[in-house]
Amino acid sequence: MDAASFHELVARYSFAKAGDIFRSDGRVKFVLSDGGKEHGYVYIWVERTDQQFDIVYVGMAGKTLKARCGQHQGGFSGSTTGRAHFGRLNVGFDSGRQYEIYARRSEFGEVLGEIQIPMVCAEELAFIKKFRPPWNRGA
Repeated sequence: MDAASFHELVARYSFAKAGDIFRSDGRVKFVLSDGGKEHGYVYIWVERTDQQFDIVYVGMAGKTLKARCGQHQGGFSGSTTGRAHFGRLNVGFDSGRQYEIYARRSEFGEVLGEIQIPMVCAEELAFIKKFRPPWNRGA
């Protein structure tokens, strides 16, 4: 989607840029502007080419965003899905694409008027359904 449509979309759902994904010395690294001390985020990976913005992945961080990105980095060599993400990112970097991370703090829902629970799981599923990111399918 174009820049204006993308920025309208992230504003509508209260996503804010949280960092970038870089490749350095053959390794893919996350550089976050603020890893946060709070728990419960839904995040998106955005692939950029000039003025084109595509949401390629939706995930959730039950703990901090920094901790979740660390898990992704470890998974790039340690899990089937992680290796697939690593390969996709490298193909994109080789083609001149850039990657950014946007995140939003998940809301809380009340259950039976008794407890507040984080809605991060439900929100992740809803955003996957809404955005249909290609890296969430068949990974």
